[in-house]
Amino acid sequence: MLSNIRLTGIPIANFPEIKLEKLNLVTIHNLFDTFKMLNCLSNKLTLFCHSRSPSSYSNFKKCVALLATPKTDFSTSSIKLADSEDEPKRWLSYNDVIYPPQEPGEERRPAFVCHQKLNIKYSPKKMWYVACLVRGMSVDEALKQLPMVGRKGATIVRDTILEAQQLAVEKHNVEFKTNLWIAESFCGKGPVIKGMRRHARMRMGEVMYRYCHYFVRLEEGTPPENYYYSWPKTGPALLAQWVDEIRDRKIEGSYCLHINKIINIKFLIFTTVTFTFNVFFFISNIAIGLNMQTNLCYGIFITV
Repeated sequence: MLSNIRLTGIPIANFPEIKLEKLNLVTIHNLFDTFKMLNCLSNKLTLFCHSRSPSSYSNFKKCVALLATPKTDFSTSSIKLADSEDEPKRWLSYNDVIYPPQEPGEERRPAFVCHQKLNIKYSPKKMWYVACLVRGMSVDEALKQLPMVGRKGATIVRDTILEAQQLAVEKHNVEFKTNLWIAESFCGKGPVIKGMRRHARMRMGEVMYRYCHYFVRLEEGTPPENYYYSWPKTGPALLAQWVDEIRDRKIEGSYCLHINKIINIKFLIFTTVTFTFNVFFFISNIAIGLNMQTNLCYGIFITV
């Protein structure tokens, strides 16, 4: 009976556990009176909050959830993420758009699917690198490249692409799952929760637990040759590019190449002579050492 009781906006799981075996009738009646009073209070507060703006009502719900937290739950991150109303909702709404019928001679509109993964325990600054990597790639190429990336976000992006690929085939009339490319891939900032950690000498340090959201859109067809559009260059830019190309040419038989060949030959001769001298010096030292060792052994033999 107690398990069916639920306060408005406050789940009963947030209260401490109640063991019914150790309760007497008086305690049970007191508990029922308490719950009735809380229900009446919550109903009145609900009517009060509906007359206020949505932002103030959301803040009020967070305060009530925080007050209902047991003393054993020191961290409030689970409460903030449980009833989060700030999650992105517009991205998946693009899947529900119904386009008008196309004309007989009109180019066929490619099918697409939007997918997302929310509240990833990963920094959005780190996820940005992986999201930019797969833009403009085909799905097969992205699935080959991502296992080679040594980042935690690469595994998350790979799983999200596989889920989007399955959705495209099952719900968006895509015939071949390999005939898809990644039209959009980006990440967004999620909730940031401030925490504390213990330092030495009874001091506390601040910790920021950052979350991110990942969004991807797969489109039917082959990827474009140039995903990032480059603006046409102006006259001075084209002239500077032409001058650089001319200066980078290699002209056979030029005076500069002749000088370089002479310098290279001289350096090769110098290196060869130096190496030969070092080898001769090393061999002579070995010979001198062997000669001295032979004379020493001969003198010891004569003495004996």
